[in-house]
Amino acid sequence: MRGWLGRAEAQSVRRGRTGSGSWTWWASWARWWRRQGPVDDAAFQGTNEPYPRHWRRPPAPWPPATGGDALQLARDALDELPVTWRQVVTERDIAGRADADVARALDLTDVQQRSILARARAALRDRLDRAHEEGEDR
Repeated sequence: MRGWLGRAEAQSVRRGRTGSGSWTWWASWARWWRRQGPVDDAAFQGTNEPYPRHWRRPPAPWPPATGGDALQLARDALDELPVTWRQVVTERDIAGRADADVARALDLTDVQQRSILARARAALRDRLDRAHEEGEDR
């Protein structure tokens, strides 16, 4: 349970969650794991560069979406996501539901729902970027 899931469990312990000693163990170790954002850290400038935490190279603009191929590409990218990620993106971005409603419906905390949404959007963007670079959209 590394990454955001371990940290989420650790934060639930700090909020007063009771249970076996293993939860406490996860809480104490979760703070040592490196936080991972939805975009790889190598995409941003380091502290010793002119603009720390700014893009090294901004994402390339996508060509205009035309025809059903672009829509099918987006559907395929959405289908590749894990089930929960797909549900969060579908409910938030397609159905337009409020974040609290989506979190409640999927039995997630607000923080988990926002984290999943950010990661899912980044995964979709990455998949669509790769498709455009490979020329799948044509």
